Amino acid sequence: MSNDKNSTITEKIEEISNLYIDTLKPLIILIEVNETIYPIEILNDVRGYADHISKCLCNNLTEEQKEYNVNKAYEHITRAIIDCYKILIVYNFELLEKLKKEYPTVDLHDVDNGEFYIKYNRIEYNVKEKLKNVKYKEENDIFSIVELGKMYEDVFNESESIKSFIESNRSKIEWTRLKYKKHKIRSSIAWIISIILTCILTNNNQQILQWIIDFLESIKNIIAK
Repeated sequence: MSNDKNSTITEKIEEISNLYIDTLKPLIILIEVNETIYPIEILNDVRGYADHISKCLCNNLTEEQKEYNVNKAYEHITRAIIDCYKILIVYNFELLEKLKKEYPTVDLHDVDNGEFYIKYNRIEYNVKEKLKNVKYKEENDIFSIVELGKMYEDVFNESESIKSFIESNRSKIEWTRLKYKKHKIRSSIAWIISIILTCILTNNNQQILQWIIDFLESIKNIIAK
């Protein structure tokens, strides 16, 4: 009987280790790309996981104690995975603001004749509704931590559609930026022509030269954006 329990505990330790390697570690890597400071809540759970796994390997513990520790290690690793999903979901919600900073001269409402923002809002709304539903279940202890882990995974996968949508529309955003640039250049040309005509009519050649210099400088600034 004792050998059977040892075998079960060994299998559980192997399962938890695989969960760390195959799921938690890749998620942590994704977070490290964006974070300069390691999230403390994840670090605490990883420490808890390592602590309980270490106890499982001690020979002076009873089988019941080892089983208790392996179950606690599983809880810690699952909680760490859930925390990773929560952080990465927030990152995906922040992508639009990052996009606005990346294209400061572009009004995203103009992209794809307004369709970009309409579609984005629809995707974001669906993700937020799913997230709200899972948070409610978490706060009211409706499901086990393992079931919650699966639910947060589903929300995270859904939130990845935000990233996919933005990336798939980059060419349209870039086209809108170029359209703005062309419009500014045309406006600048019309403006300088009107000034030159005015200066010619008033016989002010020095002023013409200065306006041409200003015009070329403005064109350079527009192109640089």
